[in-house]
Amino acid sequence: MWWQDIRYGLRALAKNPAFVATVVVTLALGIGANTAMFSTVNAVLLRKLPVENLDRLVTIWEINAAKGGEQSTVSAQTYASWRDGSKAFDQMAAYGTDSVVLAGISPPERLVGAQVSANFFSLLGTKPLLGRTFLPEESQSERDRVVILSHDLWQRRFNSDQSILNRAIILNNTSFVVVGVLASDFRFIDPADLWTLLPPDDPRQNCDACHFFTVIGRLKGDRTVSQAQAEMDVLSRQLAQEHQGTNTNGGVRIIRLQDYLVSGVRSSLLILFVAVFFVLLIACANIANLLLVRTEARQKEFAVRAALGATRPRLVRQMLIEILLLALMGGSSGLLLASLCLRVVNPLMPEGIVHSEIRLDPVVLAFTLLLSLLTGSIFGLVPAIRIFRMDLNELLRYNTRTTTPGKRHARARSMLVISEVALSLTLLIGAGLMIKSFLILQKTDPGFNPDDVLTARVFLTAEKYPQAYQKTAFFQRILQQLETLSGVQSAGAVTSLPLSGTSMNFRFSVEGRSVDSPGELHQAQYRAVSPNYFETMGIPLLKGRNLTEQDGPEAPAVVILNETMASRLFPNQDPLGKRLIITYGKPAPREVIGVVGDVKHLKLDESPKPEMYVPYLQNPWPFMTLVMRTTVPPGSLIPTLRQQVAIIDKDQPVDKILTMNQILYESVAQPRLYMFLLGVFAGLAVILAAVGVYGVMSYLVSQRTNEIGVRMALGAEPRAIHRLVLRWGLVYVMTGLGIGLITSLSLTRILASLLHGISPTDPTTFIEVLILLSGVALIACYIPARRATKVDPIIALRSE
Repeated sequence: MWWQDIRYGLRALAKNPAFVATVVVTLALGIGANTAMFSTVNAVLLRKLPVENLDRLVTIWEINAAKGGEQSTVSAQTYASWRDGSKAFDQMAAYGTDSVVLAGISPPERLVGAQVSANFFSLLGTKPLLGRTFLPEESQSERDRVVILSHDLWQRRFNSDQSILNRAIILNNTSFVVVGVLASDFRFIDPADLWTLLPPDDPRQNCDACHFFTVIGRLKGDRTVSQAQAEMDVLSRQLAQEHQGTNTNGGVRIIRLQDYLVSGVRSSLLILFVAVFFVLLIACANIANLLLVRTEARQKEFAVRAALGATRPRLVRQMLIEILLLALMGGSSGLLLASLCLRVVNPLMPEGIVHSEIRLDPVVLAFTLLLSLLTGSIFGLVPAIRIFRMDLNELLRYNTRTTTPGKRHARARSMLVISEVALSLTLLIGAGLMIKSFLILQKTDPGFNPDDVLTARVFLTAEKYPQAYQKTAFFQRILQQLETLSGVQSAGAVTSLPLSGTSMNFRFSVEGRSVDSPGELHQAQYRAVSPNYFETMGIPLLKGRNLTEQDGPEAPAVVILNETMASRLFPNQDPLGKRLIITYGKPAPREVIGVVGDVKHLKLDESPKPEMYVPYLQNPWPFMTLVMRTTVPPGSLIPTLRQQVAIIDKDQPVDKILTMNQILYESVAQPRLYMFLLGVFAGLAVILAAVGVYGVMSYLVSQRTNEIGVRMALGAEPRAIHRLVLRWGLVYVMTGLGIGLITSLSLTRILASLLHGISPTDPTTFIEVLILLSGVALIACYIPARRATKVDPIIALRSE
């Protein structure tokens, strides 16, 4: 019997291909958009890291009360104190990422290396694909350096060689023995190409100011996060008393690992998921209207089938089977659309937002199937109820062309249209706010001139360049060579670029002030720069002088502050001549010789942070980013840049060669993605709502053709008929706009965290969107209204 109903349903649908195509396309848009969005939510929020007992893992951070509870990574000493002093954890482990150079095989390549504690993998419960993980005794050995490779690196550079174990490879001019290869599904917070142990002779082991490590812990079976937090607070206070002056404003924050992974994107993705669900609701409203119209057109068919013995439940079942067939066809088409959407969206995904591949996996396929069946069942209820309420005997007595829909059914259609308009308005206002916010963000002054600037990162290994003078000699020589090139206006270098998202924070004190003074600033972003850096980047000098080649290692120690740090440290004072003692580098006090403008170093929408710049000649670093301001297209100098580095050191890799405009573009990748997705969803919603309004108005005109003919026969002018039909439609539209406006005033406040420089209730955006949607709805009403004026009253009356 079920198979017979399915065959009959397929035949019935085949007789009306236009109806089927309309429903399937509408469903494909709604289900496809939801499937693509769920794929992203699944990859980011739902798919777990491949570790044991993820719910027991936490991240542990140091916080600075003087900076509003800002959290940071910790030093090796702090990690050791936490590990030895805490009793709330089965284990604690630490990791930090750094750059390493893979040499010995051509070409040399700069990789992301993670330096971890020996128990890192055992804490996670990670089993390698090949070999083993680290042994505890290997963290104390200064001779036997070991490394674990990622699956990607093993495939890419070693051709998946099964005999890689126990082979030596050269990293930073040091030999490391490969002891393991991780499985392809291993992913952690920060992606890495390989993992090593922090050697016992590394200077960071005894540097309290070197905040390099992120700490993770596995809670004991009977401990909660709040209990662990309380214990760590006590431990933090004890450590502050033991180390007076170095951790006065310190504290500890414990966050579940899964919560930390998604904390930056959870609310944004859920907002987008709700938005795309609105699109599906609008699509369902459209389909429900189409099904109501089709059900009324088939009233005679249902009456005849009832007369031949079909029961009402059988008629309802037949209707639901047809609807479910449509839903499955729409869901299948939606999967194809989702696959295409992911091809578009995946390249737009900013780095770091997704920790696993976005794909149509079995979970997503099950979601699509369930959504298709649910959608079909829900919007199929309306026509099913209609069949139950039909007077089938009465229908046999009259021709169905003379029947008109009852008030209840007309009210149902009008409510569906009103809901479509309300939902569309909400989405369109949200998209309008996001677009305006993004445009404001793009116009934000980054504090430098990004045009015609080429950048490239160079990392010198400690093994090849062990002495400070060797590092400074390399960078001095390359900068001198670059400045002599045709097309290069000036060249400089910095430890971390603006908008790179990275920074070093070091503690400092003002000479003559107590570090325990209330509200005293104890930490600031730190950058080592070359003399021509500010000029090359277009960062304005506001006061004092710039750095010069004379600010060398034997010269008096100097520092340049940004405007924010100068105003906070020395309010209503001249900062020039004041002296700072920075806990890293040259221990002598540094004289403030200049003040420069604020620069957006972490992200474009950040508030200004205190920053200090020191001459790299006085405090050399192994890694620097070269910057060149050019008089020719920056990209044309990339081969020349590589050649100049190779002249000095043929084995020295250069990576992250980008223009500052590219970096600026990438820095707003996340808000751009959110704006793009919400804009697409809003556009779909408006199109579907316009189609819905047009469909209802067209059906209304066709049902009231006789009434219109009578009015015209009695002398009504086409203009009056036109206004009458428009009035019918505008009643629905204005009601929907009113409801949508009230809803938007409440819901758009949720967008506040995603907006920059604009209020979530911005009146200009609300007015502009109201005008836009009103215009679209008016056009959707205008076409049926114009068709109504073409009704021939003689033909209309004759049909009566």
